[in-house]
Amino acid sequence: MNKGEGAYSQVEKGTNLISNTGESLESITSEINKMVSRIEKVTSSLVNIKTSNEQISSSIQQVASIAEETSAGIEETAAATEIQNVLMEGISKSTESLSLLAENLIGTVSKFKLI
Repeated sequence: MNKGEGAYSQVEKGTNLISNTGESLESITSEINKMVSRIEKVTSSLVNIKTSNEQISSSIQQVASIAEETSAGIEETAAATEIQNVLMEGISKSTESLSLLAENLIGTVSKFKLI
């Protein structure tokens, strides 16, 4: 083998290496693009999850607010019921007193004779 053939062989090997390197770089670029696409999908999913979590949090806060309002309403109703019970006891005692007065009045009136 002479020097010319050796040089040609070296050039051919170098060309093949460059070609293989180019193909490898294209393959790597393709895989990187696929990874970027997957990362974008994951990012989109995470944004959707975050939005859903914010909506759930807002709903929970609304439910808590309603529960507080309901609790306050129940406390007000309980207080009003207590006041009504006290008033009913007073009315009951007044009715008993009025009934005794009526009985006494009937007894007193029955002692008089009508002419």
